[in-house]
Amino acid sequence: MRLAYVECACNSHRSMRIFGLFVLLSVPVAIYACADGADDGVPGATDAARDATQTNDGGIEEDGDKKDASKPDASKLDAAIKDAAAKDVGQEGDPCALGASQLQACGKCGQQERVCLTGPDGGGGWSSWGKCEGEATAVDACDPAATPAEQACGNCGRQTLACDSLTCKLSTGLCIEPVFSGGVAACPPTSQQFKFGAGCTNPNEGRFSTCNATCMWGTFGACENVGVPTPGIRGYVGGTTAECALSSTGAVYCWGSDSYGQLGDGATVSTSTGPAFKVVQVQNVSDAQVIAGGNYFSCAIETGGGIKCWGNNTFQEIPGTGLTKVESAITVPGITGATAITSGGYYACALLAGGTVKCWGSGPGASALFQQGNVPVALSNAADLIDLAASSTDICGITSSRTVVCWNASNPTTPVTIANIPAAEEVRLGIGFGCARIHGGGVRCWGSNSEGQLGDGTTTNSKPATAVAVQGLTDAASLYIGYGGFSSCVLTTAKKVMCWGDLGGIYTKTPTEHAGYPANAEWLGLSGSYTLVGYSASSGFYTASLLTTDTPVKFGSF
Repeated sequence: MRLAYVECACNSHRSMRIFGLFVLLSVPVAIYACADGADDGVPGATDAARDATQTNDGGIEEDGDKKDASKPDASKLDAAIKDAAAKDVGQEGDPCALGASQLQACGKCGQQERVCLTGPDGGGGWSSWGKCEGEATAVDACDPAATPAEQACGNCGRQTLACDSLTCKLSTGLCIEPVFSGGVAACPPTSQQFKFGAGCTNPNEGRFSTCNATCMWGTFGACENVGVPTPGIRGYVGGTTAECALSSTGAVYCWGSDSYGQLGDGATVSTSTGPAFKVVQVQNVSDAQVIAGGNYFSCAIETGGGIKCWGNNTFQEIPGTGLTKVESAITVPGITGATAITSGGYYACALLAGGTVKCWGSGPGASALFQQGNVPVALSNAADLIDLAASSTDICGITSSRTVVCWNASNPTTPVTIANIPAAEEVRLGIGFGCARIHGGGVRCWGSNSEGQLGDGTTTNSKPATAVAVQGLTDAASLYIGYGGFSSCVLTTAKKVMCWGDLGGIYTKTPTEHAGYPANAEWLGLSGSYTLVGYSASSGFYTASLLTTDTPVKFGSF
């Protein structure tokens, strides 16, 4: 659309100006206006005659407000011009308003421009679009106009894709994996998992099943015995996805996920968990005295104080190798005389003879507590310690004078003493809190208390570096805090299991008895998934969730 201005003669002494709005391929609309011949200054005779015959009904106002009805209405003319400009869009060469320009998105978050080439004579129109400028150059930049709608993900799953038109960054939706009959989740193709029973005729047997190309569990192998005969179990560790038990013979047995080699049997074949599971023996470990576990890796102290570790090594949790996964236990170089070992997630620390400490891996918040890496280094100002504990934020120990000292980001080189802990005998750490068992059977805790994990009957955090007394405990014999958890449990001298804090969605601010465990239980174990394990030589393994209403079930393998 364009606006045209034409001047023509009206009678002999006046000119006629024609304002026209022309629409391409449409009927033109013209506004005519004839004025007295201002150029010669002499009014025409017909003007007078016309003026004499006009009335107010013709639209001429009286007296000083009179207007020449033959002149165009300025407001209507302005509106028409604006309407014409608003319609200046379209293809190359289409009519447009003189001086107009337009921008549009192009390519990978770029822009291109075109301008109106219309001249005073009314010719021209829109130019072609210019070069695409300012496109995103990052390797991962996407094109909003060319992004696929979805892609494969996970175990035979699909997820949507979207390219942000402002940043050209690709975002992915949730991976929706198939769920098969009976609620069975999709599995990783070619992976294996042990199935207890599975048609075997002998007791305590099962088979490995293989995940097929459609992510369904399929082929079963030959029947195998589910457990490894052992004369006794004297230690347990529940890591992120696998569990391990320390035999009284010094062998270590594990079960669960093996995606990072965390079972330590030289393979990466997962087994099942629960009361019936397939147990595998960790290779290269024969005389272990103590075991500890972190995120997808475990370690054992052998006779003589050497340490061997296996499993995930993404964060250099296993010194002595550059591999990302260690499927059979290897010796940690530079460690001798170890008496205790602990893990805070992606790192481990060993307590050495004489009370010093060496750590390796990716420590608390990658802080300055120790040099990160796969070479064991000394923890600053750690001396004369007799017990050790670690978490994702802190490392704590008990001194020979029975006080509890801790290192964290606020005091990375000089430990702070936790007040109100007399005669500490055992220290354990959770997420944002810690507890110490003291002489006489009491327990003192400090730190965060949002889930009642301090056990003092409140949800109020303790004062900085100051412990509070857990209510009602006077006969605690051993102390347990689940890896990565907000709960604590003790085994009392009367063989009662008492727990407090977050018990898996139920919160108790004071110790509550978890009945059903063997009356002659020797020790307890806690995993990171709110699972509690109890063991006695005569009764075997028992397990349950931390909910005190959950009845413990006997394991079938030991």
